[in-house]
Amino acid sequence: MLYIVGGGGHGSDVADLVLRCGLTPAGVADDRRVDAERFAGRGIPVAGTIVDVPTDARFTFGVGLPEVRQKLAPRVPCAPAEPLVDPTAVVSPTATLGLGTQVFWQVAVSPLCRLGEHVLIGHGAAVGHDSVLEDLVCVAPGARISGDVTIGSCAAIGAGALILPGLRIGDHAIVEPGAVVTRSLEPGGLARAPAPGPLTR
Repeated sequence: MLYIVGGGGHGSDVADLVLRCGLTPAGVADDRRVDAERFAGRGIPVAGTIVDVPTDARFTFGVGLPEVRQKLAPRVPCAPAEPLVDPTAVVSPTATLGLGTQVFWQVAVSPLCRLGEHVLIGHGAAVGHDSVLEDLVCVAPGARISGDVTIGSCAAIGAGALILPGLRIGDHAIVEPGAVVTRSLEPGGLARAPAPGPLTR
């Protein structure tokens, strides 16, 4: 039995990922009100709150934010599921993926990468060779992580961001969407996207 913990927009994406992986979710659990119609068309019931998930089940997160995942993980009464890898993703056989990790459509994970538990790699993103993504890292759609990069736990990499080779992104750091990271970030650091230029005709 596989449950999705979190019934918002990302939960809907995860429901598709689970189905594309040939699995049938047993239900969606969330402490907040869930829009049941979002899942009903795919035959996925709302299973109640997080504590209602059976202890003999497995779960995957339907929540994207690393901090929220970190807070919820100890409250889920069952173990994380095996990694979910979309059939269109290309993952090197030498890469390792932790429990609860989600690799979405058209993602590339290069040789000798190590992804921790509950890592999220959004659609169209790429992770370069020998990179390490620690637990609970979120990589948004279209981001590019170059080779030999280390990303600390609970860091968030925004959509379309680029991290240059060999850098270290500290725990809980945030890389804004569209940012180009050219130097390492301290824990809790922020890499801003460039300000948009003036509009011209």
